Amino acid sequence: MSIQPLQRKKSKETTDACSIGTYKSTISNNQRCEPCPLNSYTKDKGASSCLCNDGFFRLNTSLSKSACIGSPIEPQNVTVDDIDQASVKISWKQPIETSNDIVYRIECNHLIEGRSVPCESYISYYPNRTFINSTSVQILGLDADTNYNVEVYAEQLSTHLLSKSVDLSFTTKRPIPKLIRDINVRRISLNTILITWSSNDFDLYQIRYWPFIDEHHKSLVTLLHNNFTLITTSDNYKFQLRGRTRFGWSLYTHEKVLSLSSILSDEHFLTSAKLTNMSAKITENKNILLVGPLIILILLVTVIILAIVYSKKKRSCRLKTASDCESLDYQKRQVITGGYRPMLLRYSSNPANKSITQWSAPLWPPIPTTAKTYIDPHTYEDPTKAVKDFSRELDPNLIVIESVIGGGEFGDVCRGRLRKPNLLKDVPVAIKTLKQGATEKTRLDFLSEASIMGQFDDENVIYLEGVVTKHHPIMIVTEYMENGSLDAYLRTNEGNKLLDALQLTRMLRGIASGMRYLSDMKYVHRDLAARNILVNKDLVCKVADFGLSREIDEGDSYTTKGGKIPIRWTAIEAIDYRKFTSASDVWSFGVLSWEVLSFGERPFWNWSNQDVIKAIKNYYRLPPPMGCPDVLYRLMLACWNEDYLQRPKFAEIVQQLTQFIQIPSRLVPLAKQRFLIDHPDHPDFTQMASINNSVTIV
Repeated sequence: MSIQPLQRKKSKETTDACSIGTYKSTISNNQRCEPCPLNSYTKDKGASSCLCNDGFFRLNTSLSKSACIGSPIEPQNVTVDDIDQASVKISWKQPIETSNDIVYRIECNHLIEGRSVPCESYISYYPNRTFINSTSVQILGLDADTNYNVEVYAEQLSTHLLSKSVDLSFTTKRPIPKLIRDINVRRISLNTILITWSSNDFDLYQIRYWPFIDEHHKSLVTLLHNNFTLITTSDNYKFQLRGRTRFGWSLYTHEKVLSLSSILSDEHFLTSAKLTNMSAKITENKNILLVGPLIILILLVTVIILAIVYSKKKRSCRLKTASDCESLDYQKRQVITGGYRPMLLRYSSNPANKSITQWSAPLWPPIPTTAKTYIDPHTYEDPTKAVKDFSRELDPNLIVIESVIGGGEFGDVCRGRLRKPNLLKDVPVAIKTLKQGATEKTRLDFLSEASIMGQFDDENVIYLEGVVTKHHPIMIVTEYMENGSLDAYLRTNEGNKLLDALQLTRMLRGIASGMRYLSDMKYVHRDLAARNILVNKDLVCKVADFGLSREIDEGDSYTTKGGKIPIRWTAIEAIDYRKFTSASDVWSFGVLSWEVLSFGERPFWNWSNQDVIKAIKNYYRLPPPMGCPDVLYRLMLACWNEDYLQRPKFAEIVQQLTQFIQIPSRLVPLAKQRFLIDHPDHPDFTQMASINNSVTIV
């Protein structure tokens, strides 16, 4: 009898290998075959992992269960919108199927003898070269009649994956047949060189310079005047110049070699300079000998007169009331700083005793020495002195204008760079220019904003770099805010998942913090709205627009005896009595918050100003925007309290918003949509707005 070998019974799991399209990561009888994750496949049966489809990737290659993610879709219809000798504007279209976290980047190359070379480092990109949120970019500082090639990519922020590039080639325009001439070089100090040239009908200039031994570190500066001051860090330089007329840019001049030693050894030049200086000094010494005694006599007489006037004024003030000796009168301005409180009131802590005790206060409350107080430049007899007191005069040669990004009633608004001697990199700045032919009043109104802004130093208030008043055009130079005004930014980015309730709350907190600083300085803004808030690349919001002669949209303004008021943002007491306080700024902050949560919607939509005033006086308020957290809408309603004394202070608003940021769960419950409540004592406002644009009755 033959003995058959014992055969082990095979389980179905070990007998049947995983089919194509499924996998099992370990050889185990207990593990079942799993279907391949999204965008992946298997080649054979019995696979232990799945491969990603072509064009797809795993962020973590060690996790076989993770889905494969595809690269973003490349930009569509990349075209040249505008081009001249020195710049080009390129635009593209966003793919129809794309995620909300897509940004774009640009790679620039120019063609030299058939080979592609990266564009020079001094070439600038507006708004950026990388992390571009818009669908266009402007490239500045290009050479005339030169072939360029740009590559446009889409980038997904969550994965940092890039799309395929879309290449675009173009040739800049030919230069105009005109050159800069009569170039002169003069040494004005140990390490400072002054380069001048003839203007020759050019309205803008560019100088390109670099150390003689390092051609890879070129710098490009745009100038309004036909001179340039070079602070040297090397002995030898090369430079080129070109100019712009209304017909375009000229060709660069031939490379000029700048040697410090050759300037020092130029005996003819130095001799002429020395003779001029010596002649000037001799004349100056003669004038001093003749005029000196006369000046001393005038000073003595002036001191005696001032002493007599001061003693008389001091005696006369004792005979008058204290208010008669005050030098400032704000009655015409009707701006009350620090909150309008005609008298200080104290209510008894005993509920049964409802008597009110009046607190007396000194006529001039003591100002703490640690607190800085805003000084109205309009109280200066000479407004130009306020500009000198509160702002820095900048050398126009340190300012580089790159492009015009807007305009206003005073002139152009430009993007540029400010060269600071103590910094290695230029600082990006915004430059407001005063148009030629402006009246003296317009000039003073233009500079008054600088006098105001120069007094502020807070991370949520726009920073003034300085002014240019001794040269034309007159300029106000501020820090540059890459994302522009808040209202335009919100409208452009509506639906962007990055702008969730938490991020919007952070932005509101920044604005409230800036206003807390301004109110502590006793400054009343009077025009707080999303259009007057600027946003930088990090989404930090800063309060701006401090000009008293503001441009207000005719449809949003209401003319009274004292001027125009932006009705939709203005507190009820400011409309009725033109009494602007920090409390009226709080009301405006409530409307601004509504703008932010509605992504730039116009308050009260297309209502007339009279209808807005009528609704507010009848206790109607804006409804909560769609998806608005309940706590934020309650804060808005508190800001819109009819009694300005009951509105929260900006310090309290900052505290509230900080708590919401620290505990994001408080932002989860949404405000219920509140529709118009018909009331027999109020007019019917249902005809003023659609169902979606209803107002809330308080």
